[in-house]
Amino acid sequence: MSKTNNIDIRAFYEKYKLLVFLNCYKYLKNKALSEDATSEIFQDLIENPEKLEDVRDFKKWLPVIVRNKCLRDLKKSTRHEEKKEDYLATSLTKSVFVDEIQLAEKVVDKNNFLLKLSEGLNSLKDKYRICIKLHYLDNKSYKEIIDITGFSFRQVDNYIYYGKKKLVQYFDKQGVTLETYKQLFD
Repeated sequence: MSKTNNIDIRAFYEKYKLLVFLNCYKYLKNKALSEDATSEIFQDLIENPEKLEDVRDFKKWLPVIVRNKCLRDLKKSTRHEEKKEDYLATSLTKSVFVDEIQLAEKVVDKNNFLLKLSEGLNSLKDKYRICIKLHYLDNKSYKEIIDITGFSFRQVDNYIYYGKKKLVQYFDKQGVTLETYKQLFD
């Protein structure tokens, strides 16, 4: 690029920068974006001065260049916004989907636990099973259990204590950890 071309481009820049900026602003309706577009248009001309060589009428050519640049920028911006909206919608959908899966897994885990609990309770002798069901599943107090079953306080206390112990042993044999299932009921 010769010095003459630089001077011509600089003179061209000084003469038309306000016109280019105002045209950009007409399309982009944003001062910062219009300034960027103006700079990019003139930067492109500095890097490619041969574009000016074929131009016969600058006043007709320049608005076309500005319009095309601004429309490209708007198109990019629109694509970017659409991608951003798609990403947000997709991530929200994925998030909801993941939440639904986790909830479904939790329900399945609870159902599995309740099935194992039922099997474990059925493996106990009646006196243990009755006391544990009344106390933990029906939320009965020791006094209410005594009234329902006719067992003594000491018997109810022992049946609940040893019944829990036997359930833990049953779960251990089944390979079920109670810590996993504690989280299900929090």
